[in-house]
Amino acid sequence: MGKLNFKQIKNYLVIAIIVFGGLITLWNQINPETEVEPSAIANETEESNEIEGGESESSLASESDLSDIREGSELEVSIEGSSSQEDVVEPAEGQNSESERLVSEAEDSIEDFPDVLGVIWVDELDGYIIDSFSQYNDDGWFGLIDGQSQGTKAGGRFGDYDDQLPNYDSNGYEISYTEFDVNDKISGQSRDAQRFVVGSDGSVYLTLDHYDTFVRIVY
Repeated sequence: MGKLNFKQIKNYLVIAIIVFGGLITLWNQINPETEVEPSAIANETEESNEIEGGESESSLASESDLSDIREGSELEVSIEGSSSQEDVVEPAEGQNSESERLVSEAEDSIEDFPDVLGVIWVDELDGYIIDSFSQYNDDGWFGLIDGQSQGTKAGGRFGDYDDQLPNYDSNGYEISYTEFDVNDKISGQSRDAQRFVVGSDGSVYLTLDHYDTFVRIVY
């Protein structure tokens, strides 16, 4: 058998296509219920793709929505927790007015004394000053307290010779003052410049610059 030329190959392909078409027609006649049209196959393929794509998009949307809901729930809980009435500490009845009274009285007492720069709550001071204040105050401002180093001074008279502090209390009684080192004396060094100055009327002043200026402590 010789080699097939292009024309012969073409003829064989045409015959094959005709035979294949005849077989399909015969199959449809024998089994009409299973008749399949190429267009139907294409439509089903497109519908299948649309369904799969839709399910995928729906799944992604659901996961995204769930994430948003979770984040929203956490945020809501956080906000509600921070604004819960149980977490809000309300001032005791009359506490504000009492605080205002103490500050007002302290401010009035230093009005004519320019070396007293202002009024400060004890809790607003540096931690080491608060600690020292608390120890002296708990001991009644009598003098040295247990554990202070040698050379520390506490309870000595402060003369106020330059009238830097009030001389009389609100009832007209003369005020005398005593002084207390804020910090313990360090061995081999001079005492530093920080002092508490305590009045016989219960007033307490703090100087950080060795009596050049003061602030009155409210407690």
